[in-house]
Amino acid sequence: MLSDVIKKYGGEKMDPLDVYKDIFRIGEGFIQKEYEDSGSFKANPIAYYKNENEDHGHFRIMFEDKFEEIYQNELVNADFCVMNGLTYFGAKYTSDRASKMCAMIFDIDGVTDNSLNNFFYAAFNKEFDYYPLPNYVALSGHGIHLYYVFEEPVPLFPNLKLQLKEFKYSLTEKMWNKNTSVDEKVQKQGINQPFRILGGKCKKNAPLDRVEVYRVNQHPVNIEYLNRFVPTKIEIDEKKLFKESKLTLDQAKEKYPEWYENKVVKGIRSYWTVKRDLYDWWIQQIK
Repeated sequence: MLSDVIKKYGGEKMDPLDVYKDIFRIGEGFIQKEYEDSGSFKANPIAYYKNENEDHGHFRIMFEDKFEEIYQNELVNADFCVMNGLTYFGAKYTSDRASKMCAMIFDIDGVTDNSLNNFFYAAFNKEFDYYPLPNYVALSGHGIHLYYVFEEPVPLFPNLKLQLKEFKYSLTEKMWNKNTSVDEKVQKQGINQPFRILGGKCKKNAPLDRVEVYRVNQHPVNIEYLNRFVPTKIEIDEKKLFKESKLTLDQAKEKYPEWYENKVVKGIRSYWTVKRDLYDWWIQQIK
């Protein structure tokens, strides 16, 4: 059984809610509460579920203070329910509304005991260092989902979304091969792809009734680590990623008094003077 292979490599079966708490830092104020001031510019995971007796599905904003309640009362027993490792502004998980990537998730189908053993052997063996070691492995019924949880959530600016898409495609090609799957057709999925929720129902006729999840690595990953497994031209320059300040406003006032005086007290805005045609071109790009 796949679960036996995971346990062979030290995998520990987890409570699905504990995994989501790890991914989305629930309890740390990272995602928005239901009635929190929208000016905090926080975003939330979005789940989608549908029951067989319903004509349409439902999108659910996973607020920090309602996460467990929504999961237990609406998601876990739904006939079909998916979610990914991103947070979003708004009520639907569309790419244009994506805010941050908390975890990058991969789907590999056609996994057998032997092929999963091949994957783990190469991932754990430092001499090979051939596959990145995931934090969590979910058994979805007919395959596995690999969860890579980031040390710091990755901000999803438009240009970075495109880079991360190619980045994920390249990693998928690396990890899904004849040694790790009996399915020769590699299915590459973008960063916005949702997956059956942990602990939720599997497909009918699947070997498992519910999606099981195991922790195999307690150390979160970063872009620098994942860069080791893609071609140089695909690598993402982590130094160029926008880093959010951890300073409070009072701390920023003390450390950057000139900035505070100009931006907060006087409200001076920065701008550039450009040619009108360049301005109009950018307006069209935005639209």
